[in-house]
Amino acid sequence: MRDEDDQLYIYQLYGISTPRKIKAEKTLRAKIGASTKITPEQIEKAQKIITHPKKDFSGYALQQLSRIEGAIHATYENTYDRESDYELIIVPLSNIKGQAGMFGNWLASHLSEIILKFLEKYKRLDNDALDILGHYCKAIHLTYELELFDTTSTGGQKIAHELQYVVKRYNERFKKKIERT
Repeated sequence: MRDEDDQLYIYQLYGISTPRKIKAEKTLRAKIGASTKITPEQIEKAQKIITHPKKDFSGYALQQLSRIEGAIHATYENTYDRESDYELIIVPLSNIKGQAGMFGNWLASHLSEIILKFLEKYKRLDNDALDILGHYCKAIHLTYELELFDTTSTGGQKIAHELQYVVKRYNERFKKKIERT
C-alpha cells in the first residue's frame, strides 16, 4: 500500500472525503522579508540561544519556592484537613519542574520530579512529608546559590541522592505504619 492510499484510508475512516493540505504559517518569513537569506551564522547564533538561554529563571523559581514555603508553614499550623493545601504545593512545584528544565537547570527539574512523584504517590501532608518538602526547598535554593544546574555534576548528584534517600526512608517508615494497623 502506498503512503497516499494509507492517508486516504485514514481520511475516510474519520469521515473526511478529500484530503486537505495544511500550509504552515509564514509569519517569520513575513517579518524578515521574502527575499532575505538566513545565513549559517544566524542559524548557529539562534541555536546557541535555544541551547543556552540567557533568560534568568532564578527569580521566578525563588518566587515559586516562597509560595511552597508559605504553604508549608500554613500547613504546619493546620492540624486537620491538610489535603486542602495539597494544590498550594503541587502547582508551584510543577511550575519549577517545567520551567527549570526549559531554562537549563536540569538539577532543579530532576529534584522537582522526585518530590512530585513522592507527593503523588501518598497524597498526604503529614509532618514528615512537610519536612521533606522543606529539604527540597533548601536543595533548590542551593542549586541557584551554587549554580549547580547539571545533574551529572558531583554536587548535583549528591543533592539528588540525599533527596532520594530521604524519600526512601519515608517509604520504609510509611510501610511500617501500615503494617501495624
